Amino acid sequence: MINRFAAVSGWVLLAAIALATLSPINLRPQTGHAFLERFIAFAALGTAFSIGYPRRISFAVGVTVLSAIGLEAAQMIAPGRHARVVDAAEKLAGGAVGLLVGAACVMLISHLRPQHPARIADDPAP
Repeated sequence: MINRFAAVSGWVLLAAIALATLSPINLRPQTGHAFLERFIAFAALGTAFSIGYPRRISFAVGVTVLSAIGLEAAQMIAPGRHARVVDAAEKLAGGAVGLLVGAACVMLISHLRPQHPARIADDPAP
């Protein structure tokens, strides 16, 4: 259940990031801290995708990395926007942190989840 919610959240978040990234600069939501905006947005994206696709981590990494690079490159054709390597690096750093946080959450949840009784019964007796 949590995986499905995280996967849907990741795709919705990616759409929102794309809209904010490619819309005219005066329509983009701003907090005054552009670095934090980019970093946190992609950290959330990476977290959502790594939790949403725990058995397909290469897919989660690919979507996160390609989104960061692709959206930054797409700004070259968006009127009034500009693409910068440092902005892409901030997005990639946030995405990497998010992917790691999500993977850690998945490992923690699987560790805390009680084992299925059938698995316990199949274990050899000491």
